[in-house]
Amino acid sequence: MTGEKVSRRKWVKYAGAGVVVAAIAGAGYYATQPKPVTITPTATPTTPTATPTPTPKPMEMTYYSWAYAPEIHQEHLDWFMQAYPNIKVSYVNLPAAQYSALMLPKFVAGEAIDVCTVNADDALPAWVAAGYILPLTKDEFPEVYNEYRPAMDTFVWETFTYKDVCYGLPYYSDYLGLMYNKEYLDKAGIDQPPTTWDELVDQCLKIKQKGILEYPLQLIMKAEWGLNFLWHALIYSRERRAGLLFDMDMNPVFNTSGSRFEEVLQWLRDCIVKWKIMSTKAFETGEGDGFKAFAAGEMAFHLAPNYRLQQANDPSLSKIAGKARGAMFPGGKKGEHGTCGWARCYSITKLGKAEREAQRKLLIFLGGKHEGKYKVAADWMIKKGLGQPYGELYGYQEIRDALKKYYLDPDLIKEQRKLILPMEGFKHRKTGEVIPWFMEWLIYNHPLIQKAASGDLKPIDALNDMANKWNELKKKYVK
Repeated sequence: MTGEKVSRRKWVKYAGAGVVVAAIAGAGYYATQPKPVTITPTATPTTPTATPTPTPKPMEMTYYSWAYAPEIHQEHLDWFMQAYPNIKVSYVNLPAAQYSALMLPKFVAGEAIDVCTVNADDALPAWVAAGYILPLTKDEFPEVYNEYRPAMDTFVWETFTYKDVCYGLPYYSDYLGLMYNKEYLDKAGIDQPPTTWDELVDQCLKIKQKGILEYPLQLIMKAEWGLNFLWHALIYSRERRAGLLFDMDMNPVFNTSGSRFEEVLQWLRDCIVKWKIMSTKAFETGEGDGFKAFAAGEMAFHLAPNYRLQQANDPSLSKIAGKARGAMFPGGKKGEHGTCGWARCYSITKLGKAEREAQRKLLIFLGGKHEGKYKVAADWMIKKGLGQPYGELYGYQEIRDALKKYYLDPDLIKEQRKLILPMEGFKHRKTGEVIPWFMEWLIYNHPLIQKAASGDLKPIDALNDMANKWNELKKKYVK
């Protein structure tokens, strides 16, 4: 794509298309919350002979997010205003499922938005290309590169950057993890969760044959965002490396015979048609419905955002509380345990009216450290179990205690996070440029994956159709 141009009109059109992928964090719940940490501004010491410190002039800022646990967002902003009394932050939250669609006209109209949360997997590339998000350059934001880049998971940094320029700091990041109902494994005489896909199939068949469950496995295969992460995760678990879908010039390579993608589609088909361990109900199961079914005890194995394990063990939300467990994502014959991850960030927009230093303070407070500690990130982990990309957090004792209460193993999570890759295709492998048609292509793939899994379409025919669509979109967008 070097030297090739994409029109601004197409970018704005693409930016609106991102609404079909809802914020994963938007599917949360309002749990009983522990007492928050109080952040007290440090007083500046003075002496009778010291020069009086000028009183910072008052200023106002705006902060936008989707409506997931808005009371916690507000609490974090209250902490910030306690630390910086001269800065008043007004908070606006929008419906999660329509967040990207509702934000777009505000950007187009030039509405004053200083800092906002962003879906880094779909909205961020579109908003960056359309010129709405401020680049965090090395000259203006050196701490982002010197302190926070080496501290966070590589896949998250890659998701936030284009051409080596970062556009946000972490709000939340997670991955598709394996969860299982220990009660059903115990009843089937199974001592340990599966470590490979072959073992998972064997355990499902054992549970089925003993009459415990007819369909022990129920994947998220509804035509929405969860399906995108599912097939990426299934590919990476079989071979964890870049280039499984596209070559360095972004030409499709997934439609070759014997590709990992073909292997995944055949496996999905076998789960439904050959082994009959999963029903076609999977095609109607979205991420939220999948969690409800797992929490109701309708399945033995579930692949879901890892933070859902906290909810599955919350007796106010789940009938299987105390029985849900997490494990490393199963691996293929090569023994790899890769999975797909995603990230959400805090970003500064180019439309804000506050001074840059105030915007910087809020960005760092929310997405980085304050007084030497990741206080906001830690609070999200403790209260909601939301994954975070900073490895240091998994050593905080208060976090370890909070996670273990809900059978979230901090050491297992930290180990699994080392094996995460983001979706492949949202940016050019060689140049780092945004791929504007990526989301449109993902949406096109949904019915093809479903048809291949149901047995109505050969896997290789589905993949050839996907490759043709990719090339068609490339010609449409790039001039």
